Amino acid sequence: MREGPTALARLPIPVHPEHHFVFDASKLSFYAATIYAWLGEAERAVEHGNEVVSQCLALPKIVRWPVRQAESRVDLGLVAVRRDQLDEAHHLGTLTLASQRRAGSSIGRIAELDQALVRAIRMRRRPATSTSAILLPRRASSRGPRPEQRSLIRLGALAVLWGSGFLLIKIALEGISPIQIVLGRLVAAAVVMVAVVAYRKEHLPRRLVPLAHLAVMAVVTNIAPYFLFAWSEEHITSSLAGILNATTPLFTLLLAVSTHTERLTTPRLAGLTVGSVGVVILAAPWHDGGLSSSLLGIGAALLASACYAASYVYARRFLSDGALSPLVLSAGQMIAGAALLTLLAPFVAREPVTLAANVVASVIVLGVLGTAVAYVLNYRLIADEGATAASTVTYLLPIVAVLLGRAVLAEPIGWNLPVGAIIILAGVALSDGRIGRIQRTISQRQAQLERAP
Repeated sequence: MREGPTALARLPIPVHPEHHFVFDASKLSFYAATIYAWLGEAERAVEHGNEVVSQCLALPKIVRWPVRQAESRVDLGLVAVRRDQLDEAHHLGTLTLASQRRAGSSIGRIAELDQALVRAIRMRRRPATSTSAILLPRRASSRGPRPEQRSLIRLGALAVLWGSGFLLIKIALEGISPIQIVLGRLVAAAVVMVAVVAYRKEHLPRRLVPLAHLAVMAVVTNIAPYFLFAWSEEHITSSLAGILNATTPLFTLLLAVSTHTERLTTPRLAGLTVGSVGVVILAAPWHDGGLSSSLLGIGAALLASACYAASYVYARRFLSDGALSPLVLSAGQMIAGAALLTLLAPFVAREPVTLAANVVASVIVLGVLGTAVAYVLNYRLIADEGATAASTVTYLLPIVAVLLGRAVLAEPIGWNLPVGAIIILAGVALSDGRIGRIQRTISQRQAQLERAP
């Protein structure tokens, strides 16, 4: 299981991935999730089940994958029942029933989850309102938001939490240094993530190899980019920093192509070119005043985005074997980052501080909400809707950053700011194929309208 996904990922993408005899990484994860669920290996079952759900949501038109998605959600639900997370199991069962295509085997698996929920409720000595713990509660669920609405709410909340982070950093810089902001942010986030992991009854790794990888991820994903963004905002506005954060997908593609894990297609090359033009417009080299300072800040923000991109490539190479769940990965790297910076604080965080109320509040909110809660929301959004849908936050985050910077700090918005942002986002959309998918959808809709009587 450690070597299989890596080996399969190196193979060319199948021409007909829905064919019964094609054995891809998704099918390997699909069988692994079921087997680990039967064996009681909860962490591995959850990791592989979430991976299957994400892959199926990313490519929803492949015929067999909705069945895989449904059965993997059942596996996740059975693990949730064993962990006494009955609300989570009920949610997964409801999503499975709401899927548009289910095979007969899926119905049998749903019945298995249904019976497990009923037994768990009886063991809690709660009065079961019916013989089905999943089917009938669907009727009552109309009082609250539907699963799709809940995902949209999470997406909006995630955009606000991450987009407001640049404003909070700007406020915190009034009293403490960039490295002190990172230290406070990671300590606050680590405390919350430890509580979340304990509540979910998951376990942090104890072996040396995964701990070493988590330490590397803490440096590349948390310490370095958090510091670089905070330092950059000493030279540029929070709005500009938020827009430059949107270049992360472009750097991810660039690193993936350079390491031969992705192919450089024409749309991707066009996306990289368009995104680079947007960065140049944001930098505004035709301005004379404060150009060197602004370029330093822009360079630091771009380097921070490149760090995020490097972390994705590193995680795909060393942490994609399914041994650790996304929640444990996030918690582990935050704890590692907080521990590393705490040890180094006497040497690197010695600047004098001014702990005004707004500075302390900004750091706490940045750590608790903007880091810990945002990671949990992102984890849940990927599990429910897939990585492609979750990545939509890339397009919303700059909007939030610009609006908050203007409303709270009265930051100026020159013509190059919205123009550069739009061009960068267009480059991101080109590179990840969104524009092509939108064009195909429009063409299909027009063809349907032309065939309609």
